[in-house]
Amino acid sequence: MQTARSLYEILQVDPRAEPEVLEAAFRRLARKYHPDVSDTDDAAERMKELNAAYEVLGDPARRAAYDGQLVDPAAAGVAEPDPEEEGPAAQTALGCRQHPDAVAVATCGQCGAGLCEQCFVRFQPPSCLTCALAWARRPHRRLLLPTLWFFIVLGVMVYLLANSTSLVTRGSP
Repeated sequence: MQTARSLYEILQVDPRAEPEVLEAAFRRLARKYHPDVSDTDDAAERMKELNAAYEVLGDPARRAAYDGQLVDPAAAGVAEPDPEEEGPAAQTALGCRQHPDAVAVATCGQCGAGLCEQCFVRFQPPSCLTCALAWARRPHRRLLLPTLWFFIVLGVMVYLLANSTSLVTRGSP
């Protein structure tokens, strides 16, 4: 008897994989198992599995719903956290930091907080509002030196161009 595999196992990716990784894994496996390319007997069935898995995991909302089905605290027999608890321990792994009632589709790259679809598309690379505001408040001195060099080179070029045109208009040999 064959056990049911998760969609992540079908695509051979980690459940925490980014959307780009999911797409790359799907394309790699599709090239390998496409019925026109593969010599195996179950290539068509395998390709149907891959398409169905990517159809669910490729869409952020459907992926979040699928992840919610995978991690159902009531079905797993795990006690749910107390909603009146404060702090990060009270935050569930699949909840958004900004919108607690929404299911997380990704995590913040800096602090690891959950991000719902609305928060996920707001900032690229994906980050929570707290980390994005902290980044915006940071002084951006790393752009100062390249900007300075740009204007120095631009000034030298304008100076040289102005002097070369004045030499041509004076008629010097």
